Amino acid sequence: MKNMNLLDELKGYLREGKFRPGEKIPTELELAAHFGVSRSRIREATTTLCQLGILDKKARRGTVIRAVDPEAAGSDLLFRLSLDENDPADFLEARKVIERAVMPLTVRRITPAQLRKLELLTDTMESSGVSAETADLADRDFHLLLLEASGNRTLRIFGQVLQALFREQFRRQYRRPDLIAAAAAEHRQLIAALKHSDKAAAEEWILHHIKE
Repeated sequence: MKNMNLLDELKGYLREGKFRPGEKIPTELELAAHFGVSRSRIREATTTLCQLGILDKKARRGTVIRAVDPEAAGSDLLFRLSLDENDPADFLEARKVIERAVMPLTVRRITPAQLRKLELLTDTMESSGVSAETADLADRDFHLLLLEASGNRTLRIFGQVLQALFREQFRRQYRRPDLIAAAAAEHRQLIAALKHSDKAAAEEWILHHIKE
């Protein structure tokens, strides 16, 4: 219990100190003095936070705050949820809610360069010489770019986690040439809506696109 209390206190310290990803945190000796505990207990707490993906120990740099890794978070969450027998359809429903929610922001904030990148990703999906796996990755990157274009980091991270969950649970069934072609055609419609700043059409197409 004492170790858990120290872990919670350390999390609070890092949060209140407004440490950012990549920033170095105080040394074990400094943290031990701050919390009034031994270095071994601090080492145990920081090791646990490293295992949780919150901290990262770098050679010759010390311990730093680790950036959020949506893929890792999604994989970990998928494993936890699979043990709890959650309905995979819940992941799809949540993805629909988030991707539709970001559309007004994406319509308003997307840049010409991002629109061009969406077109290039769709070109990749439509290329006759590309593998189903490569086309699927282009589809993934298309949706991640829509989230990025919203300009909202919190929504982007949640959306990326859901994308990771969705890929693990659903993606293999969509790696068919006819379905890839259909998805690319729907991408074109969505791009057209974004170019015309048509929020209603963009929301309609994203809901239509993310199929059951």
